[in-house]
Amino acid sequence: MSDPIEDWLAQHRKDLDTELVPKGLWDKIQNNLEQNVLPNRLIALPKTTHLKWYRAAAAAILLIAMSTGAGWWVRDAQTMPIVETHSEVEITDDLQKAKAFYDEKINVKVAELEAKNPDPSVMADLKQLDEVQLELRRELEIAPRSSREEILRTLMENYHHKLSILERVLEYSEQNAEEKSNRRQNERL
Repeated sequence: MSDPIEDWLAQHRKDLDTELVPKGLWDKIQNNLEQNVLPNRLIALPKTTHLKWYRAAAAAILLIAMSTGAGWWVRDAQTMPIVETHSEVEITDDLQKAKAFYDEKINVKVAELEAKNPDPSVMADLKQLDEVQLELRRELEIAPRSSREEILRTLMENYHHKLSILERVLEYSEQNAEEKSNRRQNERL
């Protein structure tokens, strides 16, 4: 692969060489060069200090020390026993109180619904909500402190949704029963 500039210069060399070099020019250049050079002069180079090497070594040692310390800290944090704080005790107490409150209301509604021979899909949906609650409780036990509040809020919403679903299903079944009784009365007339 050739250089395009060199190719162009080779093609146009005759056009570029229009002036002749004056005689004796090279001798003048050589004489000037010999006069400017100092004989036997040594050039003093600056001493190379090892300061750069010391800085690099210190940075490497600092980096190793920091990473070792961070590793020990992470290891100790993982093996450290979890101590329940006052707010965690309050969360578990609040959760127990809310669970008891919702369980009481839900059990009453489920008993009413079972007495009316509910649709099996409704009971399957309620069972699925129970499984979600169990999973949320397991997550609450192993979750980091920062996400426990969100899991607790989701658990409470799940209890509330379950109760509201039961109430709507019962309301619908009561309306449906009233409509059937009204139809029977209308048919008798």
